[in-house]
Amino acid sequence: MTAKGAAPANPAASSAVIAVLRGELMQTLASRQALANIYVSDGCFDEAISLSEQNVAAQAHTFGPDHPFMLKARKTLDVARQAKG
Repeated sequence: MTAKGAAPANPAASSAVIAVLRGELMQTLASRQALANIYVSDGCFDEAISLSEQNVAAQAHTFGPDHPFMLKARKTLDVARQAKG
């Protein structure tokens, strides 16, 4: 349903916007994962845990609980927690 005088939605344009946003989301999640791994390597475990918890939640919401990206994020979180003690 469109507002009076508004142009109808363009499905092709909507798909293009969704593809761009999906790509940006993937880059954001990958960057978070890389940064969390760096934090673990540098011994910044609290930062790694906080970032990894955010990433696990986002990955699970985006891809589901059994997706390889989510499992990788979960592993980083587990490593950081284990290293912290």
